[in-house]
Amino acid sequence: MCAASSDEVKKIKRKCVVLNVIEGKAWRNVVVQDLKTKDKYMFGKVKLAPPEININDELFIGYEELPYDLPDGCSKIILMALDGLMLDWVMITPP
Repeated sequence: MCAASSDEVKKIKRKCVVLNVIEGKAWRNVVVQDLKTKDKYMFGKVKLAPPEININDELFIGYEELPYDLPDGCSKIILMALDGLMLDWVMITPP
């Protein structure tokens, strides 16, 4: 189990930079790089609606431990605009 109670859920928010944006019919694929760790993340269902997202734009990514059992990993990564608007999220499993 990642955390004993929801009071213990760890949340981290930091800046990232957009590396690539590919637009589809209803969604955008957005690849970002965490400025601190240099890890890259791909978000596959970012709506085409505003805000406009371009290469080299700064956004926020939030790291959140999930408060329940998952095999080999417990992290949720959230992509957010600078104003805090949630754009997409993914679950990751550490290597």
